[in-house]
Amino acid sequence: MQLEEKVAAVTQVFEGLDQQIANFQSATSLHCKAGCGKCCFKPDIEATILEFLPFALHLYKQKQAEQWLEKLSQIDSSICLILNPTQAGAGLCTEYPHRGLICRLFGYSARTNKYGSKELVTCQVIKTEQTEAYNKTVEMISKGLRFL
Repeated sequence: MQLEEKVAAVTQVFEGLDQQIANFQSATSLHCKAGCGKCCFKPDIEATILEFLPFALHLYKQKQAEQWLEKLSQIDSSICLILNPTQAGAGLCTEYPHRGLICRLFGYSARTNKYGSKELVTCQVIKTEQTEAYNKTVEMISKGLRFL
């Protein structure tokens, strides 16, 4: 598989995921607080090369790859390089269309816990500021409702 085919495959997965998240948000009313970005400051967020191939190809096509490589080599940071804490607007990601998988899923995923029950995985901000919608969603998930 060639690089552009891999990028197309990752992009296709992300587009499907974004649609599923939009459906989830619509069904539950849960949403990220505008301008929050609190989850972006966690120093232990992991990402894979594969999920950032679309961003890398974008940088290459825009003739910015060398610039970003230089930035990466000069920065000793534990937070994401595409995060801009001073950016105004809805979010803090300077490359939102090219964000990673964890950035897409955070706040809108569920897992099966050690007892075999499904549970919503979201942030403290959503849990405390959208309590009613959060509790309703937890109940819906516990009853087996899927949002695919």
